[in-house]
Amino acid sequence: MKNEVKNRVIVESDGGDRAFLLLEGDIFRERADVYIFNSYKNDIGMLLHTLRDHYQEELPESPFYFSPDGTVVNRINLKDGRVILVLHSEMIEHTALTAEQYNNFIKIVFTSLTALESYGEKFETIAFPVLLRNSLNNIYSEAVEILIEASTYWLKMSDHTKLIKYVLFENGDAELWNEKLNLVLGRSVMDIHEFSELRQYRDRALSILKQIDNKYIFWEDTLLPIQDSLQRNDFRPEVVAAFSRKLLEVYCYEMGKADGKHNGSLEECLSYMRNNRLLNQWDIQTLYQIRSFGNPSIHRPDPVIGPKGMNEKDVTILLIDLCKLLELLYEFVSANHAFTFK
Repeated sequence: MKNEVKNRVIVESDGGDRAFLLLEGDIFRERADVYIFNSYKNDIGMLLHTLRDHYQEELPESPFYFSPDGTVVNRINLKDGRVILVLHSEMIEHTALTAEQYNNFIKIVFTSLTALESYGEKFETIAFPVLLRNSLNNIYSEAVEILIEASTYWLKMSDHTKLIKYVLFENGDAELWNEKLNLVLGRSVMDIHEFSELRQYRDRALSILKQIDNKYIFWEDTLLPIQDSLQRNDFRPEVVAAFSRKLLEVYCYEMGKADGKHNGSLEECLSYMRNNRLLNQWDIQTLYQIRSFGNPSIHRPDPVIGPKGMNEKDVTILLIDLCKLLELLYEFVSANHAFTFK
């Protein structure tokens, strides 16, 4: 069973668009260049035993970083070249943490990644579970905010990291963290049933999605999250926009590849499609609108300029654009990968 993408935060950087993903599933099924785990005080090797069971190899640790608070970060090199960083904390499991303690711990995580990058390591993908999970019950909202701020800052500043995967395994964690993430990001809930035109375009998008076979390579990480975000009772336009932008990336990649272009940034792909007239000017304009709707950063100016969220007209335009993009993808894939359609 594949891990399920629950939410996405887009971050603009000098190196192009990057992303923070919230996933539900097993971190050991998730491919990454660097993994981060933590142990508690008096763990007595339980974490390493679990890691050895999953990776089926000896995992010798080497000292990597020593934090002033007593946390020891060790490095493990897997046979295939991937890296595991293990943070051995002095914290006692199930002891409630303060937001300040958690913030300090997350700083150690990203300080360790900075050190790893300074040694010349080029890692594009980082994956980690809920660190210190059993001590966060009282500070979930604060923890999400701390984690997102640190992650997005890293994605903006890192030389090579393009994707951070936050993998939630325990029952109920995914919905809880998803709710808190949307709350922290200020993503509004809209009652789509109040607006007949919105329902019309929402239903149109869902009808196109139903025609796409779930064996299509981008179904799990792109199309399924769009379908889920459209069907939710707590309909959040910004979530739809974030995954629509991911769909835009997929479509541009597919079109560029078919035309002989190697993959580049989203902006480069859009420019290539426009300059080589792969689409007409109206369709190109639709793609640029979806890029704008993607809400490229969680940071907003203070005081806030303009409305905090999308209104009915904004969401209508977003859904019209999404329907057009889905139609374009349908036309492309049905012509090039007919076996993937019902």
